[in-house]
Amino acid sequence: MLEGTDYLIEKAQTRLDSARCLLKSGDPVLEDEAQHHINQAEQLFKDEGHVFGLLDLMDMQVNEKKTIPLKDLLDWKLSCADLYFEKACYQQGIRCLIFA
Repeated sequence: MLEGTDYLIEKAQTRLDSARCLLKSGDPVLEDEAQHHINQAEQLFKDEGHVFGLLDLMDMQVNEKKTIPLKDLLDWKLSCADLYFEKACYQQGIRCLIFA
């Protein structure tokens, strides 16, 4: 992992990616470690005021919930896409719509 204050967003994204991989494994033993990465990523994004990172984090958490009804998932994806579009982050907004 990159160290130093110039790389805090990259560090947060790396933690987010790590959490995603741990959650996708489906191993309940790894859930605490995944949550630790999520908490660290969230704090780094907040400290840096990185709105897109927080949206990415929330989207990943919704995607990894296995019990969410499909209508709720679609509603979230539409809302998330709108939030990305409001911030002129069109690539992520379109990504949300494609994978809805």
